[in-house]
Amino acid sequence: MTLTHPSPTEAEAFLDRMMHAAQSGSPVTAEDVARLRRLADWADAAPAPGWNGTLDRGETARAIHAARERMADA
Repeated sequence: MTLTHPSPTEAEAFLDRMMHAAQSGSPVTAEDVARLRRLADWADAAPAPGWNGTLDRGETARAIHAARERMADA
């Protein structure tokens, strides 16, 4: 099986979706969180037991900023 990397457009759409979810309080999956952390090159931490699927706005904004910087450098 070959791993594929998302296109910049796909990655941007994902980051936009994650920011919207953080701002609106919409739930996301643990897989979404893991993907965001990989794009930001942050250690992948498992969500805490009982996590309700919502994101912290500040942490999400920092992760998205880091991901976009990495994508710009690639």
